[in-house]
Amino acid sequence: MLAAIVALWAPLGAAQSTGSSDEAYAWPLDLPRVITSSFAEPRSGRFHAGIDLRTGGIGPTVRAIADGEVTRVRCSPSGYGKAVYLTLDDGYAVVYAHLDDYVPEIREYVRAAQHAAQSYTVDLTPEPGRFRVKRGDAVAFAGATGSGPPHLHFEPRTGAGDPISPRLLGMRWPDATKPTISRLLVAPAAPGSTVDGDLLPKAYATERAADGRYAGPTVRASGRIYVGVDVIDPANEGASRLGIRILRVIANGEEAFRVQKDRLTYDTTGDGSVAWHPFMLGQGRFLLGWRWPGNRAPAYAVVEQDGALDVAGSPMALRIEAIDFHDNTTTLAFTVEPDGAAPAAPEGPETDSGQGTLEVDCEGLWLTATVRFTAPESRPPVLQVNGMDVTSAPFRRIDDRTFRSAYQPGKRAGLVRLAAAHPRIASGPTIVGTFAQGVGGTVSFGEASVRVPSAAPYGRAFVGVEPAEAPQSNALTPLTDAWRMWPARLPLAAPIEVSFPAPTETADPEKVHLYRRSGSRWSRMDTRREGGRLVARTSALGTFAAFADTTPPTVGSFEPADGPVTSRRPRIRASVSDAGSGLADITATANGQWLLMAYDPEAGRVTWEADEDLPSGEVTLLLRATDNAGNVREVTRTLRTP
Repeated sequence: MLAAIVALWAPLGAAQSTGSSDEAYAWPLDLPRVITSSFAEPRSGRFHAGIDLRTGGIGPTVRAIADGEVTRVRCSPSGYGKAVYLTLDDGYAVVYAHLDDYVPEIREYVRAAQHAAQSYTVDLTPEPGRFRVKRGDAVAFAGATGSGPPHLHFEPRTGAGDPISPRLLGMRWPDATKPTISRLLVAPAAPGSTVDGDLLPKAYATERAADGRYAGPTVRASGRIYVGVDVIDPANEGASRLGIRILRVIANGEEAFRVQKDRLTYDTTGDGSVAWHPFMLGQGRFLLGWRWPGNRAPAYAVVEQDGALDVAGSPMALRIEAIDFHDNTTTLAFTVEPDGAAPAAPEGPETDSGQGTLEVDCEGLWLTATVRFTAPESRPPVLQVNGMDVTSAPFRRIDDRTFRSAYQPGKRAGLVRLAAAHPRIASGPTIVGTFAQGVGGTVSFGEASVRVPSAAPYGRAFVGVEPAEAPQSNALTPLTDAWRMWPARLPLAAPIEVSFPAPTETADPEKVHLYRRSGSRWSRMDTRREGGRLVARTSALGTFAAFADTTPPTVGSFEPADGPVTSRRPRIRASVSDAGSGLADITATANGQWLLMAYDPEAGRVTWEADEDLPSGEVTLLLRATDNAGNVREVTRTLRTP
């Protein structure tokens, strides 16, 4: 049995170090309880589904928190890396991820499957009862596989597979630090609402009044508004920035909204993209005190209200409470005063002499049209949509040279043309694709086309397309012009499709893909050809172009060198990279015998697991790296083994 085998790996006193006997569940490590990431934190447009535990490096023993059995084992170079899934006898489950290794019996089981499939990546379901464990038994060893530095990802789940906070299981760790609230966000909740005289969301600095108490400014607003905060729970002497468990918005003494992060579901974990304001990330990571349309995450379903606050005829006293996973509480107090007045029109000799330009952008669920004049201007422009004046979305004066309008198209998918009618505005209309949740559609901007499925928008989605600077890459051959699609941080609940005409002059179409620019690099997208066009799915907008990749991967530092070796299990490793379409496969053989190679994508290194002997005598090692365009690089070594 597994329990008997892993006992050889358990240090003396391990049962006492995994938690006191009165705790329902043991701690998974024989180490001090240090949390480096908390439950439901933001993770690149999703929620973090567990907590991360500090391991101090590679190799600490990972233990079962209760009696149960191993029901799934995964091994992958990305994502969770090496992972073990336990189903506990009480119906709960737990996932341990980013492991360095498994205990011997599980390791042998995994390696047999890898050799049978000739694949490092496996996802296995052991037969019931094969790997029974008792509370405190070792099941694996912590590491850094998949992604990130050494740590243990610890993820309790319900019997239905929903991730839950370990606090719901009564698991505790030291935490005496209160959350900190660094910035306040106030946002219009409707196109005509204002915040400090503007139609855009606004961020404010907070002032620390005492431990756990912050004060905000007096905000002038009209209509309906939302509030949020840039909040963290500092830990480990400031080295870790954890998330909070509860956010409460209290208006005039009554709870107006609550966020409570106790449970997630995997079909809504992507709703983390609208739990923090997706269009304000340049000014802070604001946890929303309202429910963005389409956000179905359980953390945002604990109250019936949507979080909108009506600014009526008297001041509103607001208090925001931030509560961490050990009930340490911080409050932010501020006041909202009614205000609907716009600045007065300027007067003087320089008035009405400037030239105006129109800018169209998206800050949320509607479009904003901003006109800026080069000199003070008394005459507001008129918004035109598809050539018609729109009196329901008047331009509001922001200052003596700036006017802004907020316009929300109907739910029908299609193109809208926004312009500003004024004798001194020469810029033409801006064309925007508009979509709504539950309403899919396809729009074309000349050569570029965008298809948005009905499930993709969070409430509303807007896409603008414009030519970008000529694409350049040292590793790829550009084949088309580049197109910029905005807004770059458009939150999407499902991927959309972008398409462009396929270039006709390329000799090998299999080497041609669409790419999206990520910083200074171009990242390949899974691309198909359809009706003479290149089509790719994406969950992010940005700049797109078609490239050909004709350069094979790079293989360097291949060890060992040619010649005799002293062992039939020498160290075999190499650095492998591909600056174009990216690596698709890496294989190694010894006289044709498949070798189990572990790939670390962060280090760009592949290493033999040395889990069997090489053949005796002369051995030809062959390392073969293939990229996503089908380019192949082969490197060989000739060894002589004992």
